[in-house]
Amino acid sequence: MTNQMLDAAHNRADDVRELFWSTLVIGEPLNFRLAFRRRYESLALGWYLKKSGSDSVVAVVDDKVVGYALVCRNESELSRWMVMRTPLYLFLLFVALVSGRLNAPNRRFYANRVRDMWAAARVRHESDDHPRVSAHVNILGDYRSGAVALLLRDHVDRIAVISNEKVWLGEVSSVGTSRLRALARVVGEVQSTRPCYTLSGLSGEDVLIASVVRRIAA
Repeated sequence: MTNQMLDAAHNRADDVRELFWSTLVIGEPLNFRLAFRRRYESLALGWYLKKSGSDSVVAVVDDKVVGYALVCRNESELSRWMVMRTPLYLFLLFVALVSGRLNAPNRRFYANRVRDMWAAARVRHESDDHPRVSAHVNILGDYRSGAVALLLRDHVDRIAVISNEKVWLGEVSSVGTSRLRALARVVGEVQSTRPCYTLSGLSGEDVLIASVVRRIAA
């Protein structure tokens, strides 16, 4: 009999990091060594593992971590975390670039990553009704269309309710529009999409970032 449960992400931090890296490129790992890997990981995961408490969780099936939901309900605190760490990171990248210490795969990766960061910031700036609760969800391919997805979705629902919110925002990558119908069925309305330059460059496919709004029934 399959045993499914949730656990706080900080209790399984190493598993979260392993899942993050093993699925970074549309379910596959990078095929090169990323420069400043630990700093990149810290920017992507650090706040959720250190500051979000039990809001961020992993889905565990038979003692194997098969997915996570990294949840934020304090965007100002997350923003401060990023603002404190991003300038040094960008400075180190710039020094490595001008000194010729970044190889071609790393130069392409970080050039595209900066484009994605700029696009995401522009979307947030232009949005007047950005939900206070947001989640980054990642699930191993074999577990995406079933109980694990619902388990993580329902957890984020509970966090939103605790926060007196009736909606939350999730961002999910999709190769073209292939996953959008499933997202709409399981999570909610696909509010917008934008190109993901980083994943498109790595995979050779047209990858989109879909912003999905989940409205919680009363």
